[in-house]
Amino acid sequence: MIIPMKRVTVFTLPDKRESVLQKLRELAILHLDESHHGFSVQTQHVEDALALSREALGFLPETKAPTVQSVWEESCDVLVQKVHVIAEKHQETTSDLEALVEKVNWYNRWGKPSHTAIQAAQGNGVTYFFLQIPDAEVASFLEELGPTYATWQGTSNDGQTPCVVVGQELTCPREWLDPAPTESLGQLQKQIGQLEDKQSQEASELVHLSHCRGDLEHHIQQLELQLKLQHIHEGMDTALQGEICTLGGYIPEDKVATLLEAAETDGYAVVVEDVEEDDESVPTETRNPAWVNSMRSLFGFFGSVPGYREPDTHWDAMLILPVLVALLIGDAGYGAIYLLGVWQYSRRAKNPNHDAIRLGYALSGACLIWGALTGNWFGSQWISGLPGLRHVVVPSLATCFDLSNLEGIKGGIFTTMKISFLIGLVHLGFSRIRAGLHALGQGFERKALVHLGWLLIVVAMYLLTQAMFFAAPTMNATLILVGVGSLFVCWFQSDEPNILKRISLSLVGLLMDLSGVFGDILSYLRLFAVGFAAFILALLSNMLLENATGAALLFLGVIVTIFGHLLNLVLGLLALMVHGFRLHLLEGSKHLEVESNGTPYRPFNHHNV
Repeated sequence: MIIPMKRVTVFTLPDKRESVLQKLRELAILHLDESHHGFSVQTQHVEDALALSREALGFLPETKAPTVQSVWEESCDVLVQKVHVIAEKHQETTSDLEALVEKVNWYNRWGKPSHTAIQAAQGNGVTYFFLQIPDAEVASFLEELGPTYATWQGTSNDGQTPCVVVGQELTCPREWLDPAPTESLGQLQKQIGQLEDKQSQEASELVHLSHCRGDLEHHIQQLELQLKLQHIHEGMDTALQGEICTLGGYIPEDKVATLLEAAETDGYAVVVEDVEEDDESVPTETRNPAWVNSMRSLFGFFGSVPGYREPDTHWDAMLILPVLVALLIGDAGYGAIYLLGVWQYSRRAKNPNHDAIRLGYALSGACLIWGALTGNWFGSQWISGLPGLRHVVVPSLATCFDLSNLEGIKGGIFTTMKISFLIGLVHLGFSRIRAGLHALGQGFERKALVHLGWLLIVVAMYLLTQAMFFAAPTMNATLILVGVGSLFVCWFQSDEPNILKRISLSLVGLLMDLSGVFGDILSYLRLFAVGFAAFILALLSNMLLENATGAALLFLGVIVTIFGHLLNLVLGLLALMVHGFRLHLLEGSKHLEVESNGTPYRPFNHHNV
């Protein structure tokens, strides 16, 4: 659930600012509002140091030297300065090298003319003019030249013709000129070799310093914390009211008494107010039972934080995600392997993520249960037929391993498709119900009725899939539900007093969203498709091993079978993210009207600001 917040303003005397900030950091319950910052030379100094440090970190290569180790014993400021000096030299060397390479390319472009001959001609008052002339102007230009000029004409390339004109003076557009380098080809090649050695040495120095990336990253974190603290100080200076400094923030409602008690003890004043309706900077603090908090790992991975005034979707995700993953993987054997992997991680990890462990147990356990109910263990009919396993199989869900039994395969496909669509109906329908109840709780009755209309449309789209895929006689019910649901949406979406205008304003958006709801229901068909593809891959891998004759084919069968199952295990983990959580994060959250762009509650303490 999302914890109610209160707006807090702290008042203190300027000479007590440092001690009050220290007490608040120790208290660790106030989320600071950093919307206003001051300015000072100290802040500029920290910002400059932070920018230089980040640039230095960017200059260091990701890969470290395999043998050479470096221990930095000086200050990180010296490290930053050293990295910048080497990086600037490296960039300068690279720029000089590129310029020399371009000069060598000039010699290659003009057929490596003799630099000695060009210089000798210039000593006699004759100049070689190397020109790139547009094709359309070559003939007229050469005709205008007098007999005192010697010319050579090359082959056109990219709309330009290379020409060499030998004479004393020449009048032509400047952009035609392609001047010869002042160095000979041999001199250029020698200089390039020297610069390449220098470039390699500078790159080696940067690689050597890359062993200090950890020190530099820690230095950057300290600078970021220092900058945030400096902003807080200056924000209090900006909010100076006479002889009083102020600091604003947010605090969970159940922590107000703790703050007031601390304020009385430590000698500062606090004003607590209700959060305003239009305040968009209120942070979100969620508290749920441990098994629901397991979803925090996934939500954190995607950076998904519910807004302060949005429903908390951790409950929804924890209820629906195991079901989605169970159908996507659909194999009890794989579920058992995942379960074993989670157990090993919980035993061997030095600092295990307990939220991830609980989530892993829930998801792998769901795969194990669903696979056992369908009788699918590594796609093997022999394993599923073992006495201890075949008795838990539900006949209507039983997996058909005989590819020649088309009716059995067809029945299994239809059953899984029906279950997939049914899960879509439950998920989207439950999201609309929750959205309606949330709107009612906030006093928006009209909005709750709009969600009721969309709930009817969701049911209608589900019935439409039954008619399209399974020839169920549901079209009449579909049309009725679409009509009634659309009426609710059009009537209550807008409060326009003119009835015709109210309906017309809502009708355009409704027509566009109807196909979107149908597409959302169809999205759940991936539960069947991904799970069925994984089963076929496992089944075919097993069949290759079962039908192998001879040592060579048997060895190949073992390799292919192991590879096929390993591939399924990896794809199953990807399916969790790509398909399972996506269905909740996009389709489910869309119908719940959750944008998940809130600000996480981060109390001011010694580790963050």
